Amino acid sequence: MVIAGTGIPVDVIGERFYAGDSPQQLAHDYECEIDKIEEAIRCVSRPVAA
Repeated sequence: MVIAGTGIPVDVIGERFYAGDSPQQLAHDYECEIDKIEEAIRCVSRPVAA
């Protein structure tokens, strides 16, 4: 899964976030809107239904 319109993998955003990078840093590094980064983080933090 990628962030819509960017090709940035959501799992990469999640890995970096949980490793300590802030949403602001990720938005800067990937030249992406902060809202999209925050939504990606929410997506990877949701439990997956069985």
